[in-house]
Amino acid sequence: MNKKVNDMGLFLQAFLVIVMAICFVMSFYINEFASLANILLGWVLITMSHNNERIYKKKYLTIIYALAGVIVLIYAFLGL
Repeated sequence: MNKKVNDMGLFLQAFLVIVMAICFVMSFYINEFASLANILLGWVLITMSHNNERIYKKKYLTIIYALAGVIVLIYAFLGL
């Protein structure tokens, strides 16, 4: 039952979530971190879609996470 998962995608997702949370908190004090937090949110959603497809084999949420990630990245780069 205890299966060791050797996947860099989970590590990358956890790292991005931690960095995104730090940028989100810092965005209350410095406004430039808000756009960085949005970009990181987009990348977190894209890595979540990758991990859903590869590790958890959940194909329906993969499409939703990927689309949400792309939309968030577009909004972040357009400055909306």
